Amino acid sequence: MAVALSLCLFVAACSHSGSAELIDPSPLENVDGDDRPATLPFEGVDVGGEVLRLALKKPETIDPAKVSLVDQSAVIVSDLIYDGLVEAVGTEGRLRPQLATEWEHAGNFSTWTFKIDTTRITPEQVKASFERLVANNPNSASVAMLDEIFGAADVRAGFVSKITGITVIDESTLAIRLVRPDAAFPWLMSGVNYSIVGPDAAPTGRYSVAADNGSTLLLASDDLPDVGITWTADDQTAQQLLDDGTVDGAVIADNNDGRPLSITRFLVLNAQAPDLKSVDTRKAVLAAIDTGAVLSEAASTLLPVDGVAVSSLAGWQAEACGKACAFDPEFSEARLEAIGSEIELTIGYSGLNDAELADAIAGDLDAVGFKTEVVRYTAEELATGIAQGEAEIFAFGWAAPGHSVDSVVDALFNTRSELNVARFSSNDVDELLAAASGLADDTLRWALLQQAHSKALSQAVLLPIGAARNHLVLPEVASNFAVRADGSLEVKADR
Repeated sequence: MAVALSLCLFVAACSHSGSAELIDPSPLENVDGDDRPATLPFEGVDVGGEVLRLALKKPETIDPAKVSLVDQSAVIVSDLIYDGLVEAVGTEGRLRPQLATEWEHAGNFSTWTFKIDTTRITPEQVKASFERLVANNPNSASVAMLDEIFGAADVRAGFVSKITGITVIDESTLAIRLVRPDAAFPWLMSGVNYSIVGPDAAPTGRYSVAADNGSTLLLASDDLPDVGITWTADDQTAQQLLDDGTVDGAVIADNNDGRPLSITRFLVLNAQAPDLKSVDTRKAVLAAIDTGAVLSEAASTLLPVDGVAVSSLAGWQAEACGKACAFDPEFSEARLEAIGSEIELTIGYSGLNDAELADAIAGDLDAVGFKTEVVRYTAEELATGIAQGEAEIFAFGWAAPGHSVDSVVDALFNTRSELNVARFSSNDVDELLAAASGLADDTLRWALLQQAHSKALSQAVLLPIGAARNHLVLPEVASNFAVRADGSLEVKADR
């Protein structure tokens, strides 16, 4: 089962426009007017043998190309149905084969060759799946990370339909050529968004959908226990089903018990916006916002952060933004008075859960003299608005349900990266990232990435809003299944 190892740009959810080579997975059934949790097994379905019963919140999609990494239920279900080239397992993020049986690199890590298990899929179908992902989701943050593959950016821009950097060598071998060396490329490939979709949306993983009545989903496997999923509306229902013994496991919100947090959100000042080009203006904005009070006013499910957890496993913290982001409304008012002109700011958001958060932030800014407007965009509109400098303030964050969030630090903070939406630039950070990209030793590479991440967070103008983490709870030991250190589901049995 592939591990999600990517960032989540909250303003750039996936869009979709169809595909010539592959069709999309069918959506989950939706039974209107019946939100009662169903019991397992399904009526009229002989599941036989062992069934692992889970209570999960119903995701919008299980298509790996469109799964959001902050939706743990979607990650779990999509992971069971679709496999990637490799997967990362265990607390150390060890790579092991999935659709690729082995892989190797050229001496400088610029070309990676994967041997494909042709009993499950062909190299041509793997290539087509990547091209479907890139062409259909050009505004997705996870797709933008594939720009390091030669030709992927051209497909994403709509210039061509084939990724020139992915080449079928022979009937069982696929080569991927990168724009620059990257020793950590296989860890990127373990991300759930890069799972391979077979022809006609055929499953490539251990499970397929056996039954779906809208409130319950049954996944069947030839060699593993079936997985029965009861969809729940909230954590309280999931916890109750778990306590009653109706299910064997459930995804529930984690409390802030000191463990690293997988999802972290920041408030970003848009460097493309004309009204925020002044350092004095940016300082005034940051000083006006009381993030702790904002979370309380917005009844947000995010947890307040003191500094921010920057690694999903290491557990160490770095203080993001530092004194520059300290709440000081008097300082903010004085700065605005010195500027001497009225400043209008648009706070852009896309998710329904962010409406109250955006309103609370606007209240803080209005209180010191800014003029604000809260605007709801579609995800694609907001991404475009940010690029054009229309949305001066927006939420930004990244998720790390995989080995470590440090693996995405290059995309977040490298000066040249398109996903560096904060327009952060540091020669020191760039040098650390460049050194890490060419290191064969995993331990040394992760150490340099952690240094780069810590240094970037201590310098970047990113106001931490809050953090959140869902956690899969399996009270009893379940054969063939385990819970990873990050709280996701791991299939233990080897093929």
